[in-house]
Amino acid sequence: MGEVDAKARQDRGRKAETDTCDAIGRAYCAGLLGTGRQAEDRLNAARRIAAAYWAAYGFGTPDSLARFQPQQGKLPSDPERDALREASLTRSLELINAQGRHIRNAFDQLVIDPNPDSGPAWLDAIVMAHRAKDQAQASQYQQMERALDGLDLIA
Repeated sequence: MGEVDAKARQDRGRKAETDTCDAIGRAYCAGLLGTGRQAEDRLNAARRIAAAYWAAYGFGTPDSLARFQPQQGKLPSDPERDALREASLTRSLELINAQGRHIRNAFDQLVIDPNPDSGPAWLDAIVMAHRAKDQAQASQYQQMERALDGLDLIA
């Protein structure tokens, strides 16, 4: 993961602060989502499913993330569209659930859980290790791989 990540970070250069407003954005900026199109597809899929999740099961955007999230015009309520979006979300989460609780747990920590400033701890450890040109613990990389395995099912 280390050499590819360094290349991805170098290719992307410095990203705006708004790209680091959540865990998936911090992983993207650190080069942990892969390179090129793969990284962008993973980032976009993660943000889409997080937005759908919070719209269906909570609120539009967790509080501290609202100012950083891309803003779309407020569409009038459309129960049919909302039902289709929720059905798509359900299918996506079922795909991830089928891979086991370890995959779903890591996926949720990286993609769904609101982590506006830091977290999950394993991601923070990986990012800090990479900044120090060091390696994180194997268990932390394992969590990242699990999260990416889940994300790849929907990206």
